[in-house]
Amino acid sequence: AVFAGLVDALSKADLAIATLETTVAGREKGFDHYNTAPEILDALRGCGVDLLALATEHMLDKGYEGLDLTVSEITARGLSYAGVQTEEESPATMMLVGGVQVAVLAYTYGLSDEGAALTNNNQRAVAALMDRQKMISDIRQARVDGADVVIVAGCGIDNCGNQDSQHDGIHRFYVGK
Repeated sequence: AVFAGLVDALSKADLAIATLETTVAGREKGFDHYNTAPEILDALRGCGVDLLALATEHMLDKGYEGLDLTVSEITARGLSYAGVQTEEESPATMMLVGGVQVAVLAYTYGLSDEGAALTNNNQRAVAALMDRQKMISDIRQARVDGADVVIVAGCGIDNCGNQDSQHDGIHRFYVGK
């Protein structure tokens, strides 16, 4: 019922993607700064969302355990996710959408101070960060794998009304300018 107004539009989409700007790390982590009850995932799934982009500055606000719990809650509900990378897996989330192979890549500009502190600045390198050369490599590999590419960019800067030149450059890169 939370997203009831979106059901008609999202349920008709071949692929509906939403950015999850929070963790779903459980009550024991506290429902405070960027941690939400898992019922949010039921609401998102119920209105037609297929994939959640996790690459945001808050993805590690509850540490690696919080991210692991979030991924577990997402997959338990049959949702896909993008924006988390491991050494063993491609950063692309591959999906067959209407007979077309699609690679969803999600990136964030960086981490919040809290997430960086809890993870020694992403020491395990699970956050897919905006690195132009890495992004080009990921896109090329997805195309080699036969996929059309969708990029979800977490470009927001908390409490900032203006984008800086780095973000402007990334936006231009996305559109090929």
